[in-house]
Amino acid sequence: MALTYANEATERIASRNPSVAGFSLMEGGRATMKLVIDEPRMESACKQILGYAKAGIKKIERTLPVAHPQFPWLYAERISSIEGLEFFAKYNALDNVEEGTFVQSPVLENYARYNKYELTIEFTPRSYAVKEDSTLVQNKIDWYDESNVAQSNIYFPEWARFFEIIYKPSAEYLTAVGGQLIWKMDVNNALGMQDKTVAGGQIRSLIQSTTLEMKWYCVPYSYVTSTNSNINKCLGHVNYETFLGHEGGKLLLVGAEVTRVYSPPFPEFTPWNGGLGGLPSQNKLCDITFHILLKDILPKNAYTVTNFNNMTNGHNLVLAGFDNNHYYVENSNSGKPLYPSYPFQLLFTNPD
Repeated sequence: MALTYANEATERIASRNPSVAGFSLMEGGRATMKLVIDEPRMESACKQILGYAKAGIKKIERTLPVAHPQFPWLYAERISSIEGLEFFAKYNALDNVEEGTFVQSPVLENYARYNKYELTIEFTPRSYAVKEDSTLVQNKIDWYDESNVAQSNIYFPEWARFFEIIYKPSAEYLTAVGGQLIWKMDVNNALGMQDKTVAGGQIRSLIQSTTLEMKWYCVPYSYVTSTNSNINKCLGHVNYETFLGHEGGKLLLVGAEVTRVYSPPFPEFTPWNGGLGGLPSQNKLCDITFHILLKDILPKNAYTVTNFNNMTNGHNLVLAGFDNNHYYVENSNSGKPLYPSYPFQLLFTNPD
């Protein structure tokens, strides 16, 4: 990515360096640089320094934040001050536009312009990979919906960047359950369980049940608010086939938490007033945490499904109290498993 404007800036120098850095074992590092740039390039340089994200075709279009030249694992997080140098004119804010063209609020009439500006830039580490758009390769997933109808979708592996996983190992007690569920297996076992009703019981077994917090940063808010949101469609579903190395049925999306919503520092402008001007876009960005339960269990006996949306691992298994093993079950009336599946890859795809 060419930094056409940002590289026009020069670092402030003195007998004692105005730019500083510091590091901590527990908190990582932090650095500050002071850059001086000519007035015509100032705003464009700021946009390049901080980066940007917006919804693109099937993926997010990102301009990455700049990396520190000496400590390149630190990235620009904020421009904490913009200070004018060498005053040259007082400008009327409405000189070149009709009043109300860009904003409907009252505008201060004047502001000072300077030949140069000093930018104070703060750099911090990121807990995720920072990668360009070009590193994401287009993929296609062929899958079956809950009605067993074949579907096909394009996606890009957005989880390769601006994304991290926090593992929280835990355990839970499972109790044998009964009702309208029946045991399903290709070959009947010695206990004669095939197609028999799951009987309830008081047998309890402690099994590993890891919670995954999948955190995705700087995401267009429309991924959440859209009426076509894949996030909403995926809630309460297990993963269709393998995702992040986990076979179909082992991951269950139990929640999606929007931890922060924010406006870009330099918003795009949307047409207004018959195209004579534009208003600041209300498109926002957000950080999302997917709450996922991992149940890394395979069935004691395999079963070949006729509805290909049904995943026969993990969360669609039930503990059999009489032999303490897990088997795949379906509803005797609907033929549905405990949880339907959805491609988790589409969580990261622009729904519009």
